[in-house]
Amino acid sequence: MTHHLKSIVTHLYVGRRYVYHNRCVSNFIRANQEEHIFLTENKINRNVYASVGNLQSNKIKQYSTLSTVHDSLFGCNTYNILNSRNCSNNAIEKPVKRSKVLNDAIDKPDTYLSEDEWMKIKLVWDEDNRLNLKSGRMVFVEKAMSLTCRNKSWQLANSLFHFANSIGFNPTKSFMNSYLYICKAAEKRDEVLSICDWFSNNSTVLDAAILKNIVNGLCLTDRWKESLTFLETAKGTINVSSGAVNSVVCCACSHKEYDLVDDLVDQMISDKMLIVDKTIIALLTTYDGITDNAEWGQRCKYMIEKLFMLFRDERILPSMVVGEALKEWFNRSTFERWESEIIKIDNRHNCPRCSSPLEKLELTDAEFKNLHEQVIKKVIRGTDIFRKTSPQELQAFIQFVDKSAPYDVVIDGLNVAYVQFNKTLRKSQLLLQVVQYLVETRGYKCLVLGRHHMLKQWNKLDMQKLMDCADCFFTEDMSEDDPYMLYATLHSGPKAVFVTRDMLRDHKALFDHRTHVCFIKWQRGHQLAFINFKRGRPHFKSCRVEDTITQTTGDTWHIPLDAKDNQFAYQLPTTWLCAKRL
Repeated sequence: MTHHLKSIVTHLYVGRRYVYHNRCVSNFIRANQEEHIFLTENKINRNVYASVGNLQSNKIKQYSTLSTVHDSLFGCNTYNILNSRNCSNNAIEKPVKRSKVLNDAIDKPDTYLSEDEWMKIKLVWDEDNRLNLKSGRMVFVEKAMSLTCRNKSWQLANSLFHFANSIGFNPTKSFMNSYLYICKAAEKRDEVLSICDWFSNNSTVLDAAILKNIVNGLCLTDRWKESLTFLETAKGTINVSSGAVNSVVCCACSHKEYDLVDDLVDQMISDKMLIVDKTIIALLTTYDGITDNAEWGQRCKYMIEKLFMLFRDERILPSMVVGEALKEWFNRSTFERWESEIIKIDNRHNCPRCSSPLEKLELTDAEFKNLHEQVIKKVIRGTDIFRKTSPQELQAFIQFVDKSAPYDVVIDGLNVAYVQFNKTLRKSQLLLQVVQYLVETRGYKCLVLGRHHMLKQWNKLDMQKLMDCADCFFTEDMSEDDPYMLYATLHSGPKAVFVTRDMLRDHKALFDHRTHVCFIKWQRGHQLAFINFKRGRPHFKSCRVEDTITQTTGDTWHIPLDAKDNQFAYQLPTTWLCAKRL
């Protein structure tokens, strides 16, 4: 044991430098010695010194009585452990910790710190993280500048930048990007241009985040067109951020560079980039339609209609901020006279304000056929369904439907039975009453989908009446029933509907964009959601009538808006912008 301890001491004290080679070893020794470490860094020679108190001889003697503890702590020869780690300064460093001193400095009100103040913070930070001089200098300034971004403290960041230069730090892309972010937020145009020049001279490859930062910074200055060079250089190497292009569009609008605006908007639409509210409002302000010049009026109209077609093709719901700006645009336009108003439309065939017909949620024969084929291919016969059902069960269901279809209504039995609005009703009793209403009162032919445990655990009389009333198919308890419901409904033709509160999101995700849009339209026009009973009969959330999509008749525009008052995905927008040509 004494031999091991002497080896430890020999390896730990080399040139009066205390080196931590192994967390267990260091903790063991520090628990049995009186140690005082004082780190100072001279600003001239930048050397770090350490002074460590002498080991007390009586404590060294105590080690000889701790062989059992030694074995239990280390479980092997400590001397070999130290030798295997080669006792060098290249030992694995501990993860960088967040120094309280650094965090306190950053969280204080924005202040310019002197080099001496930064040096004191750095010394404490280096000690906390046990970094050597070279790595500590690099890691500290990068970490500090990154944390400074949190509060966008300009004076603090500027003083840190000068401190980094004073200690010979070679700037990195991450350090300069953080500094650029803070300068941009503080609108320090000279510093922004200086940093952008640094990137031009020192970096040939930029990632999307740095590129966005540079472009946004340049757009604050008179040299904003240089951002186009950065964007052009990045083509083919990275996915250019839509935020960067949005900034250039806004800048081009403010400088009335109309041809550039047209090209950039066309590029964003073709690349399916998001056009943010700020950019849309800048376009509406620039192409305001207030003119007697026919050519400029047509150009304004073309730009606005380009935005409307983007809303339509991508099924975008503009925000209320954009809706109000569009309303003002229509009302102030002098090239063509319009009047507009934001109104409520909920399940109507016609607009209640202008009486213009609204597009219906109907699929063409070709669209319905394609949807039917894609559901069979991606949902029914895809590999995913067999994770929760068996090929034999699926084939038995397809044969069952092929013989008994078409149905008017396909019902997800469990989904309906678990609507908890009346706890006095049994689940089987609730489901039975819903099905009896649809079959006996409305005269519909119904298919009820359930699971085997319903036959075993639910009321036998209710289940027998249910099977006498409608066709029923019961799957295994672990089976997924949504694909069965979709198949039976689509196989029954374009007029069949289904009853469930499930939004079927997992299945929508399997389709391409074209089929996805068709599925949404079909779902909204064919899905009934059971809510509760009213006056002795079941009440359903009815299928949607109008298509919630930007639409025009030539003399009218109707644009659904995102009013943020819909809490769930199935709650479709009821706030619209109605514009009519006078």
